[in-house]
Amino acid sequence: MLYKSIFQYGPVGKFLRFEIKRAMVCLLVLICDQLPVPTKENTYFKNSHAIIDLKEEFLSHEIMEVRRKVFEGLFNFVIMLYDFDSYYRERGDWLFWKIRDMPWEILAGKEEPRERWWLNLDKYPYGVNVDKDLGWLRKEKATAHDNNDMERANHLKVIENLILGRYPNGDKHGRGV
Repeated sequence: MLYKSIFQYGPVGKFLRFEIKRAMVCLLVLICDQLPVPTKENTYFKNSHAIIDLKEEFLSHEIMEVRRKVFEGLFNFVIMLYDFDSYYRERGDWLFWKIRDMPWEILAGKEEPRERWWLNLDKYPYGVNVDKDLGWLRKEKATAHDNNDMERANHLKVIENLILGRYPNGDKHGRGV
């Protein structure tokens, strides 16, 4: 699908991707690392507590540690801003109220993001560091390819697919459903 947006391609897209996004990610990770974590014990408003609950549920599905820190920093900033500044609190109340009633098109075609970005707690009830494990697995798979060890590379591919939930009803060799 080709998106018609100046924010995806060209000079604006490059500037957003390589300048603005990079700076925002650093700022959000800094917020996460340097400021106290908002909790129900150190915040006052009921809606701050609701956002904390939303943050916990959202982060429980995150598979990439770096992006987890980014989202955690973003949530923490929103919670802090909501809790200490009445202007942003009232604007936030209005925004959350309006979003709740808006029709929303889910681009991935289902209620959860694609499996490669969403830790399904039914499949991984105890949580895993999938990002780290997949990084190691992919490096091993590349090494196996480089060494012409295709059997090992294929086994590692099956394991990768199973971790990502690509063959939930397939056989142990990863042959389709």
